[in-house]
Amino acid sequence: MTHTLHRFGDRRNDFPWLITPREGVNTDNLPEKLDRVIQIIDRVGIRMWGFGACKNILMASREQLVKELMEVAQKSPARARLRGVCTSKEQLKEFIRELKEANLGLSVTVSGLIEEIFDICKELGIKPHSINLSLGVWGRRELLPKEGILEITTMCGHGLVSPRLVEYVLNEIRHGRMTPKAGATLLARQCTCGVFNVERAEKLLGKLSKETKT
Repeated sequence: MTHTLHRFGDRRNDFPWLITPREGVNTDNLPEKLDRVIQIIDRVGIRMWGFGACKNILMASREQLVKELMEVAQKSPARARLRGVCTSKEQLKEFIRELKEANLGLSVTVSGLIEEIFDICKELGIKPHSINLSLGVWGRRELLPKEGILEITTMCGHGLVSPRLVEYVLNEIRHGRMTPKAGATLLARQCTCGVFNVERAEKLLGKLSKETKT
C-alpha cells in the first residue's frame, strides 16, 4: 500500500498504519482478530481510525463502526481492512509492540520517517518485510495548491479532502466562525480510510489561518 506515503511537510508525530487480512490466508476467526486489534487501538489511545476505505470513527458512532466492520469481516473478509494514524513515535511503538505480542498473523504496514520506523523495528526485534519510498511530486508543480494546503490535503491518500474545502475552513477560522479543532474534524470526516491526522491538521490550520491570505 502506498497511498499514505505522499504526505507533504513535517512528518514527525504522523504515522499512518494499515492492517490487512487476505482471504484464505489469515481470515480464520477474523472478527475475533479484529476485535483484539480494536482493543489495542483503544488501549494505546489511537483516536483516528477506519476500515476498508468505507468509514472512519468520525463518520459514525464507535458502536456502529465496529458493528459494520464485523459484518464486513464475516461477509467479505478481504474488505475488512483497518486503517488509522498514530500521533507520536511512542504511541506507534506501543501499538506495534502489542500487535506483535498478540501474534494475529495480519499484515501490518506503517508509514513515516524511515529512521524512526527503523528505530522502532530494531527496538522491538522486527525485520521489515518490504519498503516503499515516495519520490515526491513530478511535473508541473506550479499547478498544485500552495504547500501549506498540500500538507493538509495529502493526509488523505485518496484525495478526498478538497483544497477548496480547506480554504473554506481557513476562511471560517479567520472570521471566528470555526475553531481549528472543529475545522480539522470536518476535514477528517472526508477521509474514509481514517488515516487523516486530526491533531496535525488542527495545528496546521491554526498556523495557516494566521497567515495573510494570498
